[in-house]
Amino acid sequence: EGPGAPTPTRGLRPTSARRLLWGGCYVFFYKEEAGKAIGEGLKLNAVLTSCSLIQNDIGTESATMLAKIGTEKRIMLFGIKHDQKEADFYGQDVGPVDAILIASDLLVSTSIIVTDMRYNNLDTEAATMLVNVAKEKGISLCGITPEQMEADFRPFKNNYNSMRPADAILLTADLAVRGSVTKVLVSEGR
Repeated sequence: EGPGAPTPTRGLRPTSARRLLWGGCYVFFYKEEAGKAIGEGLKLNAVLTSCSLIQNDIGTESATMLAKIGTEKRIMLFGIKHDQKEADFYGQDVGPVDAILIASDLLVSTSIIVTDMRYNNLDTEAATMLVNVAKEKGISLCGITPEQMEADFRPFKNNYNSMRPADAILLTADLAVRGSVTKVLVSEGR
């Protein structure tokens, strides 16, 4: 609360409530109108630098709108900090809508160099979108560090996870941005 504080919950119906950490306080949103309400709040707020929309089912259209606003206003949307160098999303049930918000954070960040997006619920379209950002910014999507020469993605080295098509797409970006890699170990995926 206070002067200039956003009021993003005005007029929302109490169904499918989600919460958003906004300025240190949880604000409850409702699935059907969350994206629009959050977008209006972000447009009005001149000081917000980050908010975490993790695990909010806001839909592709809303995520795309929020990503545009986040990129324009340099607001991190998925919990990545502005000065963070690495982000680990390994096996965290990240889906295509989440990938839109993560891609926005990667575009806004000036310091992130390594992420691990493997073993999530990405489709090939979301993986390709992340790859385009990663190649532009020189960011790893499979946890490969700049000086790393060998990467082992075999299931017994990765909690018995097998690479899926989206993971293979992510790996192509790492191979493009990590010239130091001379050996990659993989086995058949599903």
